[in-house]
Amino acid sequence: NLGHDHFRTFLNAHRVAEAKRRLADPEHRHDKLIAIAMDSGFASLASFNRVFRDLEGCTPSAFRAASEPTSEERSAQF
Repeated sequence: NLGHDHFRTFLNAHRVAEAKRRLADPEHRHDKLIAIAMDSGFASLASFNRVFRDLEGCTPSAFRAASEPTSEERSAQF
């Protein structure tokens, strides 16, 4: 009923959603990936990277880089 075949899959989907929120948040842009992984509920950086890549199709680092505003967007904010 939860839309996932196993509880672990359900849990990892929510962990990745939290990690994505933190990776895209400008206030967390200087946080280390290990801190984001642990704060999102992952036990290790390796499992975080593997699950994130499997669900999102990119690494957490690539996701963070794609979420950062471009220099043109930063200029428009001022």
